[in-house]
Amino acid sequence: MIIIEKVWTKLRIYLQQYFSSNDLPNNILFIGNKVDQKKTDKILARFNFYFGLESVKPTEKYNLKLITILCSYLFNVSNKFLVGYRIKGSLSRILHHFNFYDVDFDFTPHDGWKWHFALTKLLNEQVEIQNSKGRFSKWFNSLKKLEKAYIFGTGPSLADALNYNYLDGYRIVCNTIVKDSILWNHLNPHIVVAGDAIYHFGKNEFAQSFISDLKLRLNESPNCVFIYPYLFQGFVKRELADYAKQLVPIPFARDDNFTRDLQVDFRIPGKTGNVLNILLLPLGAFLAKHIVLRGFDGRDPKDVLFWKNSNMHTYEEKLGTIIQDHPRFFEYHLPTNEPLSYVNKVHGKRLDSLLLKAEKKGWKFEMAHKSWTPTLQKRYKSSNS
Repeated sequence: MIIIEKVWTKLRIYLQQYFSSNDLPNNILFIGNKVDQKKTDKILARFNFYFGLESVKPTEKYNLKLITILCSYLFNVSNKFLVGYRIKGSLSRILHHFNFYDVDFDFTPHDGWKWHFALTKLLNEQVEIQNSKGRFSKWFNSLKKLEKAYIFGTGPSLADALNYNYLDGYRIVCNTIVKDSILWNHLNPHIVVAGDAIYHFGKNEFAQSFISDLKLRLNESPNCVFIYPYLFQGFVKRELADYAKQLVPIPFARDDNFTRDLQVDFRIPGKTGNVLNILLLPLGAFLAKHIVLRGFDGRDPKDVLFWKNSNMHTYEEKLGTIIQDHPRFFEYHLPTNEPLSYVNKVHGKRLDSLLLKAEKKGWKFEMAHKSWTPTLQKRYKSSNS
C-alpha cells in the first residue's frame, strides 16, 4: 500500500506540473484526435470563437483514451476544460462529468451545445443565476397586470400579425422575429426568447445575423427582456455585454413542467425540447391563464427541414451555413426515412398531454390560425382572430 501511495503521489505531482505549465487562458485544454487538418482547423476556429480568443493551437495530439482524461481529474489536476472529438456513446457521457466535451460536428448531433457547456462552466453559476432572478423579479414587478399572453412563433402566418392589436396582453416573441423592425415595434414585446445553440448562439452567418438584429431591437426597446436558457450565459454575457440589464438566463429543471411560478421556482423545463415548450409556454403560463398562439403553422407535408418559416422573419438565405457546419445535427433530427420524428417528439402526444394537464388547472390555450400540428390545431376555432 505504501508503494502504491508513493506512486500515486508522484503521478499526481507530475500531472499537476504538466497541466499547470500550459499557457492557454482560462485553464482550457484543446485535445485533438487523429483527424484531417481541415477539420482540425474548423474545430480550432470554433474554439477561438466561443472562448473569445484570437488564436489557439492544440496543446498536444493525444489519443483520446479514458485513462488520459480521467487521470487529470481523479488527481484534481488544476481546473482544466477539455475539448476534443470522436468519443463514442457511453464513454462520451462519462467524460462529460469530467468536463470533457465532444465537438465533432460529423459525429455528435449536439456539438453546438457542447461548446456552451464548456464555456458556461467558467462562470460562477450560483451568482449568475441569483443576479438573473433579481433582474427578472424587478422586471416582472414593473409590469402592468394583464389577463392574457400572446406568444409568437416564426411560421408563415406571422405575416398577418400586423393586422391585429395585442395591447390587451403580454407579448412574447420568438428569436428571429428580431429581423423585422416594423413588426417588432408594432408588437412592442415584453419578452424576446431564443434557445438553440446553433441557430441563435453559434458560429455561422445565420446566428450572427440574429445576434446583430437582436442588439438593434433591444436598443429600441429598453424595457424588453431577453430570456434564454442559462446554458448560453457564458456566450451571451460576452456578446451582449452592453445590454446586461435586459439579460435573463434561466436554468433548466429536469422535468417538463411549464406551469411553475417562476418567482418561486426559477427554472424552465429541460425535458421538452423546442423553444415553444422550454421558453414560450412557460413564460406565457407564468404571466397569464389565457394564452394565444400565432406563428405556429407546423410542418406542411411539402416542407423541408423542420418546418417553413415566414420569409420576413428568418434568414432563409443563410440556413445553408448551419447545415454545412452541423451535418450530424440534421441527420439525427431529420432522418430521411422519418422526417416528422422531431415534430412528433416535441409537438406531439407529449405536448398535448402537458397542455391538457394545464387546462385542467385553469389555463386556456388558443390558436389564432390553423396549424399542421394536431396538438395545436385542436385548439383552433374558425371564429378566432
